[in-house]
Amino acid sequence: MALKTLIDRYKKRRRDAGAGLVDAVVGVGLAAIIVGGPILYFTTMNNAAAGNASTQEQNTAISEALDRAVANIQASDTIKYAAPNELVTASTEVEAGKADNPVITRWVVNSGKLYQQVWSGDAGVAAYDRSSLPTAAAGTANLDTRVSVENLQLDGDLFTYTDRDGAILDVKAPKAALTENARTNPADGKKTYDIALVNIDLKAGTTSNGGKTGVVENKTSAAPRSVSGKADTAAPSAACAAVRVDTNAAGKPVITWSTLPGYTSYAVFRNATQVGTVTAAASDAQKSFTDATVTPGPVEVINYRVQPRNADGTLGANACTPKPWSPQIAAPAFKNSTVLPSADEAHEWTDGTDGALGLKKPRITLKWDAVPGASSYDLKYRELDPVSGNPLTTAFNSAAAGLPAATTTFTWDEGGWGARYEWFIKANAGAGQGQSADSAHITTLTHPAAPQNVNVTPQYGTGSDRLTKGINVITWSASPTAIEYDIWRYNSGSAGAVTKLGTVPASSPLTYRDIVPYGTTWTYYVAAVNDGPRGTASGKASSANPEAGVTAATGTMPTVTYQEPATGVVTSTAVYRGGALAAVRAAISQPNVKPAPRPVTQLQFPPIPSISTVSAAAGQTRDLDGANQVVWAPTLSATGYLPARVTPMTSAVTCLAGDCQAGTGGLTKTSLTDPAAKGTQFDYYVKAVNPTGVSVDFSAKVRLTQRPATPVLKTTKAPDLSTSGATFASTADADGGNDRANKFCTSATCKYVLSRNGTPVSTLDQPAAGSGSPLTWTTSSNPEGETVTFSARAKNEAVTNGGYSDVATTTVNTYPGDFGVNQWLGDSTGKGRERFMANLTSTDVAGSSSSVGTPGQTTVGWGASAGAVSITTTRRAVANDTVTSDPSLGLPMAADDDPKVFSGGGSGTQSGKAAPGATYNYTVVAKGKNGLTRSRTTANLITPADLPHHAIVQITCSYNTPSNQQTARWDWPDHYVGARMIDLNHAPLYGAWAGTSIWGLQLDKGAANFANTSGTWLTPSDGNPNVNAGAGHPYYYGVTSGFDIQNAGANGGPPSARLRLTLSAYATFDSGCGPYHGTWDQLTEPTYPCYGYVPGQACQAVNNNNRPQWRTK
Repeated sequence: MALKTLIDRYKKRRRDAGAGLVDAVVGVGLAAIIVGGPILYFTTMNNAAAGNASTQEQNTAISEALDRAVANIQASDTIKYAAPNELVTASTEVEAGKADNPVITRWVVNSGKLYQQVWSGDAGVAAYDRSSLPTAAAGTANLDTRVSVENLQLDGDLFTYTDRDGAILDVKAPKAALTENARTNPADGKKTYDIALVNIDLKAGTTSNGGKTGVVENKTSAAPRSVSGKADTAAPSAACAAVRVDTNAAGKPVITWSTLPGYTSYAVFRNATQVGTVTAAASDAQKSFTDATVTPGPVEVINYRVQPRNADGTLGANACTPKPWSPQIAAPAFKNSTVLPSADEAHEWTDGTDGALGLKKPRITLKWDAVPGASSYDLKYRELDPVSGNPLTTAFNSAAAGLPAATTTFTWDEGGWGARYEWFIKANAGAGQGQSADSAHITTLTHPAAPQNVNVTPQYGTGSDRLTKGINVITWSASPTAIEYDIWRYNSGSAGAVTKLGTVPASSPLTYRDIVPYGTTWTYYVAAVNDGPRGTASGKASSANPEAGVTAATGTMPTVTYQEPATGVVTSTAVYRGGALAAVRAAISQPNVKPAPRPVTQLQFPPIPSISTVSAAAGQTRDLDGANQVVWAPTLSATGYLPARVTPMTSAVTCLAGDCQAGTGGLTKTSLTDPAAKGTQFDYYVKAVNPTGVSVDFSAKVRLTQRPATPVLKTTKAPDLSTSGATFASTADADGGNDRANKFCTSATCKYVLSRNGTPVSTLDQPAAGSGSPLTWTTSSNPEGETVTFSARAKNEAVTNGGYSDVATTTVNTYPGDFGVNQWLGDSTGKGRERFMANLTSTDVAGSSSSVGTPGQTTVGWGASAGAVSITTTRRAVANDTVTSDPSLGLPMAADDDPKVFSGGGSGTQSGKAAPGATYNYTVVAKGKNGLTRSRTTANLITPADLPHHAIVQITCSYNTPSNQQTARWDWPDHYVGARMIDLNHAPLYGAWAGTSIWGLQLDKGAANFANTSGTWLTPSDGNPNVNAGAGHPYYYGVTSGFDIQNAGANGGPPSARLRLTLSAYATFDSGCGPYHGTWDQLTEPTYPCYGYVPGQACQAVNNNNRPQWRTK
């Protein structure tokens, strides 16, 4: 269980399906069991340039493969198969607290590649199968296949095998490979148990590197732990232990080796003299011996040998000797070595002492600790590829030889820009000691050269800022070794304070976009930044800035040396003698590159000008009559302006000054007056020009409109008697100045206004059909009776005159307002309808005569007429008129029918005497201010007929036997009393009539109303008969009798007034009444009728004048 013992020594490791076990064992010190260690390592290249990353990769791959194979062999329980290019081992992974894990590992060559296959775990081991060759890396649950080394270039076999006697075990065809069982070809009984040492020789090619290739080779040997897991019963043969020799701090040699199983004692020899014995416990993996008695002297080489001692005290057969040891002084150690300026000074480019701009190029400052006993120091360097770090030369150059022992600082100003150097220092000793070993090597990477071909290209902005900010696009050429670039901008001008804008990785496009306001000027420079070793530190460093004074003209700026020039390696060596500087051999000048930093200044495109807001104020952007005035504010950095006029619809552009396309010429002033016709509309904008070019765009457009031309106004319908309204026509042409393609009016922007007497009355929007469409205004009512002035104006968006055109006018005359007329009989209150002109007799108690005079009248009434200044009325007699010159007759005078004039246009009435039975009409005329009149004529009006001309009413009675009664009373029975109309002339004196109606009346004693007792109708052709009022009534009751009489109007006209004559009377018994009980026509007038009857008084004598009667005038 040697493997388990080994693992227990190093406590723990990680599982990794076999490979993990190898890694763990390698990691914890395989020197315990590696026999001999790597015995040879060398690299052959066909030229120096092959030492590149590919070589390093192959070195690493081969080393790792060898380490794994050696560890695998040494940790194996059994070698299962051994052939020239194939090896299979079986081992066991052991970890505390976990079950052992079996592992099978196979190393095999196929198609120029070395594969490692691992079967892990019980299932994996059960699936082990080597019948096929792997072709690619792969992984399953039971098998992991990896490619360990590619591009194999083996000169012979990968594996060879040595037995315990040191003889080679031949496994090459036709001989069969070795297995765990004795092979049959040849049947020599050899098997894998006989293998004491496995020799491995790996050789692989590097990949192409700029057309240059190389080969890497590595060899080693390893001994298996046991044979088929069984302990060897024979005494082990001591193998050579791995040995090395070091020098401790006291300058004494320390020999270290790995212990061998079965040995507990080791003898150490110095130049064949045993100088020590070392005892090893079974648990010791390594032992060491310090030769404290050795004295440094003139002997420069001492050989040591370590030999195991057998249990019987004899020395083992094998011994190992490390490389010879020479007494030497301690090697110096670099400290605080760096490249100036340091990272935090790089922008200022100072040496870090006084802050001044003191450095013109990178400065390499090397410092080291003083070495006791050193007499002087030698400082050497060689240039490396600045990117890969591979040496550009094999040999090191001397930077300084024989530096005084008191010197621990060296400043080297000969380095190129972006150059990488490898440094070491040695201490020179006094007598009896050798020169020190090389110090630890350090590498310095100098600051990169400033980027060349820095250029700034102005561009217009993009996105939301495109109208206010432009882009300065900074570009530059790559600077070797740079990993990034810092972009700096001067805060003002081209000197002084700066601001870092950003950093661009070298892997990105070498460009930076600085967004700046238009019209501004900025100065930039670009600093290259590299990152790498700076001596005893590492970090980033920046190229020089323009203010460091490093320019191509000064000649102080070293050129770049990135590879060996044709003339040889560039070197600069300082030589010291006796502690003093003896000579300096300067480096060869390289004219290839002059990497001076250069600031670049760029003026951005000018800002977009800003046109003033359209305003009616003087000096502002606005339309004038006949011209458009455009005013804009001065623009930063502008040297000129390019104004342009644009048609609003077709977007046709006319450059008004300069060349708007080429961006040349233009105005130096900030205003423009552009002639323009009425009814035109144009957009104006302006670009600014500076030495860089034109602004990104025109300014925001400003739209200016010329007010319309005067429209043509026509009256298409004048007012008439039916209406005061009028209709007017014009043409929609508020944008008439523009051609058809650029008409601009809309219903919202163009209007057409009709005004009446200066007051707007109707506004029309721009018709949907567009300009040229007819416009029609209709005013349904206008001031009546007047001359009305109408005007039309077109309106658009112009500022001048509020956008209104001049006024077009026309006039129309309206008639006075319509009015109503009415006529009626009587006066204005309706009284005096009928003419009643008559002389009445015995119609009162006294029985006297009287005259009644009520003429008939007609009246015309009219309503108000708007706009009228006068009303004239005229009555015209149509038929049956009677005119008189006697005013007492109640008839019209001739002048009554003359026109009557009333001032104003208000309503009124006019009455006049009218003849009875006549036909009239009225004409009413209203006159307006303008002289136009409106007349209204009434329908014919027929006046009431005149009264019947004449009649007398008498009392009639019948005889009665009682004694004569001379005192009036009403209480005698059987005596009938009535009334009779005599002497009748029912024809009227004047006018037409249609006939006469006579009604008999009788009021009985105690009755409230008269009762009709008879009715008679007489036509004009009838005679004039006497008419009884009725059959009479008994005297006993008392009688009031009489008549209603009325003439009917002709032609449907109204009747005359109704005349009622009644009387209350009685008759004496002996006064000649009709027969006893006589009625109707039997009744006769008494001889002494009682007219004017008053009860209790005597009757009056019969007298015709006392009879009730009338006679019209």
